[in-house]
Amino acid sequence: MATGIRSVLSCSNAVWEDVYEKVKKAVVFMDNACAECLHWNGGAIQLFASGAADVKEFSSFECANASYMKGVFIVSTPLVGQTANIIRDIITASHFQYCIVITACTPEVHYFTRKENFDQNYENRVFEEFEEDILHWMGNVNYTAEVRCVPVITSSVCHSLFIMPSFASLFPLTPNDAERLQVYRSHLNEKKTIDSLSDLDFQTLPFELQVRIKMFVCALSSLFDMLRDRKSVV
Repeated sequence: MATGIRSVLSCSNAVWEDVYEKVKKAVVFMDNACAECLHWNGGAIQLFASGAADVKEFSSFECANASYMKGVFIVSTPLVGQTANIIRDIITASHFQYCIVITACTPEVHYFTRKENFDQNYENRVFEEFEEDILHWMGNVNYTAEVRCVPVITSSVCHSLFIMPSFASLFPLTPNDAERLQVYRSHLNEKKTIDSLSDLDFQTLPFELQVRIKMFVCALSSLFDMLRDRKSVV
C-alpha cells in the first residue's frame, strides 16, 4: 500500500472508536444502515464493551427505561423529516437529560435538504439548531444536547471489499427510468420533455433522489479524506 494511504478497514475502525467514546451509560438507538456497518466492525458487543446500557432499534415505538438519563442516536440520514420525528418521539417518551445525536451526513447535506446555500463559516449552524430542538423535547434547556457528524458509512467485508449499506437502494438510472421521470414531471407541469437519459441533468431529477445523490457524493468525499493519512478522521 502506498505511503500515506490508509485502508478502508482502518478508517472504519477509527470512526467507530469515535462513536464508542460517546455511549457510556447510554441507551443507544441505531438505524438499520448504521447497524449493518457496525455488524462488520465488531457488532453490538463493542457498544456494550464501551459501557452502553442498552441497544435498541431506531423507531418511534421504542423508548428508554425511566432509570436511564442518557440517549445516543446513530443514524445514516439527515436530521430532517421522518428521522427528526423519530428522534423527537423517542426523547419525549423517555426521561433523558443528556442526548447525543450522531449522523453520517455532513453539514453540507443538511443545507442541501433545506435548499439553502452551504456556507463553511456557518457549517455547524444546522446542528446547533437541532441541539436546541433536542433540549425542547427533553423539556429543560439546562440539560445537555450534542449533535455531530461521524461518517459511519462503510462496512469492510474483507480487506479487498467494502460496502456502503446506506446506499444499498441507490442504483444508476436506466433508459426505462426516462419514461417514468417524464410522467413524474408532467404531474408537476414541468415543460421540459424527458425522452431519454441524455435529456436529464441533476436539477431535473426528483428532489428526494437529488438528496440521495448528494449524500452519496459527500460520503465518498468523507471516505477519500479519511483514506489519506490524517490525524483526525472526523
